[in-house]
Order: sequence, then structure tokens, then C-alpha cells
Amino acid sequence: MTHILYHLKENKEKFIKVLSCESNDLFLGYFKTYLYKVIDEYIFVDKVKDEKFRNFLKNHICCTSVESVKWWIKNQMQESPEQVADYFLKVVEPIIS
Repeated sequence: MTHILYHLKENKEKFIKVLSCESNDLFLGYFKTYLYKVIDEYIFVDKVKDEKFRNFLKNHICCTSVESVKWWIKNQMQESPEQVADYFLKVVEPIIS
């Protein structure tokens, strides 16, 4: 998560423009697809046996990620990427533990 946030911060102006334009849904669709891959690789929801619930968890984590980024950008990225990642993990960790 921290790596993604650093990349967004380095390209802050571009992402603010993308998120404020009409095609922001297109960008968010691609971003969510990328996040699903990250979740599959780094967040171990595969221990959940129920496939429907596992897919629900992945969607929930993905949406939490997207909303965290949107919140961060809306607040002019005042927090460091590490702080936002920490916030995110505090929310997600109890779900996947």
C-alpha cells in the first residue's frame, strides 16, 4: 500500500485531474483491477474457505483501498504514505485476521 501511495503522491497533479474528470470511473475501474491483483498476491484471504465470502472480502478491501486514496487526495495528501497505509492496515487487519 505504501508503494502505491508514494507513486500517487509523486504524480499528485495527474491523479487529481483524473479523479476530477468525467472518465474517473474508467481510471477507478483499472485501479480496482490492479488492487484485486495486489490483494490476491499480498493479502491472504485465501484461507477463507467460503468462496463467496472470500470474494466479498476482496471487494471490501479493494473498495477500502480506493476510498482511502480518495480521502487522502481530497485532504491534499497531508498525511505521509506510511501514515495512510497504517490507517488502512488498522481497518483491514482485523478483517483478515
